[in-house]
Amino acid sequence: DSQYTGGMKLYKKKIFPFRIDDHCSIAFAFAGHEGNAKMVIQDSREAIAEMSPAQRTLKAVRQQLRSFVKSVNHDYVCPDHGGFDLIVALWLGAHPKARLLATSGSALIDVYDYECFGTGSYLGHFLIRPSFDICPMHTEHALLLAARTLAAAKRHDEGCGGISMFWLLRDDGTF
Repeated sequence: DSQYTGGMKLYKKKIFPFRIDDHCSIAFAFAGHEGNAKMVIQDSREAIAEMSPAQRTLKAVRQQLRSFVKSVNHDYVCPDHGGFDLIVALWLGAHPKARLLATSGSALIDVYDYECFGTGSYLGHFLIRPSFDICPMHTEHALLLAARTLAAAKRHDEGCGGISMFWLLRDDGTF
């Protein structure tokens, strides 16, 4: 969704796709504290862009992302304020498939199926999880499920709203 909830409701994008070059594409989606999440996104994008394509191994990029997530969580997040969650879609030309990663506090881990964050995540998990138990999912089915789930979250959770935004990172690095 595109709703920022705090002292008042604002509507802005929460997904940031970047084509670094012909060898790397990355997209970030966040929930939670805007400033802290955007700090990680900005620093990560710049650091990855400065790496040569040969340096951009999955391990090296993952470590770079982890260092920024950990640093911002350590230096800026207080127990009661400033927390954020990130979902990262990553394509590296040397790897055959795009990857999905997500934060869990200061950690950044690989995601092998799906992830939901934000105030409507409870609905997301409730609606999405059964589909992953049935069979492998084609892109069209995943997009339909995502749209249905987001619509339900926006209908039933007061913290979800605004326009829906979807970005698809393909296995060739295009959005």
